[in-house]
Amino acid sequence: MKKGTYVDLSGKHFGRIEIVSLHSQTCQGTFWNAKCDCGTSFVVRGVNAKRGHTTSCGCRGLEALSENRTTHGLSHTPEYRLWVQAKGRARKLGRNFDLDLTDIVIPDICPMLDIPLFRGIGKHCSNSPSVDCIRPELGYVKGNVWVVSYRANTLKSNLTLEQLKTLVSRIENKIGGCNE
Repeated sequence: MKKGTYVDLSGKHFGRIEIVSLHSQTCQGTFWNAKCDCGTSFVVRGVNAKRGHTTSCGCRGLEALSENRTTHGLSHTPEYRLWVQAKGRARKLGRNFDLDLTDIVIPDICPMLDIPLFRGIGKHCSNSPSVDCIRPELGYVKGNVWVVSYRANTLKSNLTLEQLKTLVSRIENKIGGCNE
């Protein structure tokens, strides 16, 4: 295209921007004065506006960044830490994950071992709360998790109900055999 020949973009809209008037023509292309919906005036390269590479003055990117950084105010709570850890384990193990932060409820007492739940200082302890999948094959999904003690979760591991019953039965048989 020779200098001086261009498609007039004046008055056209691309995303949030409206082309106002021709700014300049250089060997790098045609540049246009533009106004964003937010009120900011700026210069845009015509080809970038037409191809959708430039759709705002930059305000849309800042809004998206702000939206992504908006927090729930719970990022320093034990529930949030458990949620993040469960999400990481699900990803690592290739398991399903659809939990919300509200799905993580830490009881005062472990529902499996009847021991009080509290956080260890600097590391897990037997009484630390831990997210457990009731049926491991289903993953970390709504209705399939509960918060138990770290010890209970470690003891249960990934055993099925049948494996747990077998384990208990064999322990009972061994203990019963020792008492004779």
